Amino acid sequence: METLSTRAQHVSALPPMPDSIIKIQKISNDPMSSLRDLALIIQQDPMLTANILKLVNSPIYALKEHVNSVQQAISMFGISSIVGFAIANAIEHTLAVDLSPYGIAPSKFLSVAQTQNALAFHWINGLDSQSANILLTSSFLMEMGSLLISDYIIKEKLTAKFHAALLGTDSLDTIETNVCGFNHQSVGATMFETWDFDDRIVQAIRRCSDTSRSSLDAISSRLAVISTAVNLKDQFTEQSVASAIELANTLGLDGESFKEIVNLVNNSSRS
Repeated sequence: METLSTRAQHVSALPPMPDSIIKIQKISNDPMSSLRDLALIIQQDPMLTANILKLVNSPIYALKEHVNSVQQAISMFGISSIVGFAIANAIEHTLAVDLSPYGIAPSKFLSVAQTQNALAFHWINGLDSQSANILLTSSFLMEMGSLLISDYIIKEKLTAKFHAALLGTDSLDTIETNVCGFNHQSVGATMFETWDFDDRIVQAIRRCSDTSRSSLDAISSRLAVISTAVNLKDQFTEQSVASAIELANTLGLDGESFKEIVNLVNNSSRS
């Protein structure tokens, strides 16, 4: 049986990332680049531009004014959030994997990633600017390993077993590990490492699934809490939110503040 680690390490066999995303990555990692540089790259891709404007104007971010341009979006959200969305959008379309094992449509997949990013967007207090940037980018990318896991489940004929496990009360990470031997964060981290992403993003995503919680830092701790509240199995269920608040308190974060953010994002998404 082919292992998921082998699959993740052979990302080079998959279709290459679009040139626009490669350029976006380079700009985001260049301290000399400007908001205008990033806007110019994004505007060369009309579909990406339209998707970004649709995203940032979503009620989930609870903005007080409509965003009309990419440059305005970058100014309001910062380079990291926009880069994270652009990469997530590109990977979703590049891999084009059937997500039926998770029982969701591709549009739902991106919705979950956006909701995770919205939680991060409202929860950067107490972080320095560099850590906030890594959190915002990583929050958009930490579900991406599910694309490889889904493909693996289908090819190994594990869909029925996976569906049955999803009906239980175990966390998504636990279910993925029990059925496949890996969870989506570890696979995603390996995937991004193979694609030569910023190592801080790779490590933040990898550490947030550390079951011992021994390697969690300020960024991965928040990612762990966010992914507990919202993931491909549970989105703001009573149990997932309660577990996320409990985890936040266990990790020395303010669970009550996170609960307020959950209420803000959840209520906004319904408006």
